[in-house]
Amino acid sequence: MSTRSLSAAPMSSTLLVRLLTAAVGERAVGERGYPSAHARYPVDVFAVVGGVDDLHAGVHFFDNAEHSLHPTAYGDHRRALAQATLDAGWAELCPALLVLAADLDAANRYFGTQGPGRGARYCWIEAGAIAQNVHLCATTLGLGTVFLGGTDDAAMRAATEPLIGGTRSVLGLMPIGVPDD
Repeated sequence: MSTRSLSAAPMSSTLLVRLLTAAVGERAVGERGYPSAHARYPVDVFAVVGGVDDLHAGVHFFDNAEHSLHPTAYGDHRRALAQATLDAGWAELCPALLVLAADLDAANRYFGTQGPGRGARYCWIEAGAIAQNVHLCATTLGLGTVFLGGTDDAAMRAATEPLIGGTRSVLGLMPIGVPDD
């Protein structure tokens, strides 16, 4: 279930890693719990945090094989990401925002023999499967989330390019937190 009303209360890094491990972590060498064309897994997940215990405010890359978060940028970037959405300014108060991103040009090159834009299409399908897993795992852990796909593309690119690398496109955001009652 989509949840747009999330508490700003901090959450533990253990809970965040548990969520990501269950939703997108490797289960066996090279295998994950969601489909990916040719098992390429081009969609990366970053956690942008500002209210997670034991983690510095910043951007953390989720390593699917190690089931761990690695810092890639410091500082609280939640406001910039929330403001780059079309209608989810409230997301800046969530303890964490997951960023689903992929290098669409690289995916298109890899799948080029299947027709133009095929790689990007596969990335979007994979992002949907990841979002479903995150929703299911969040609910199981007593957390809430919603998939935010409505963004101002230029503003999102400006906000994320220095944080996740200039070759990746943001496919969606998923704020994470405890649902407000």
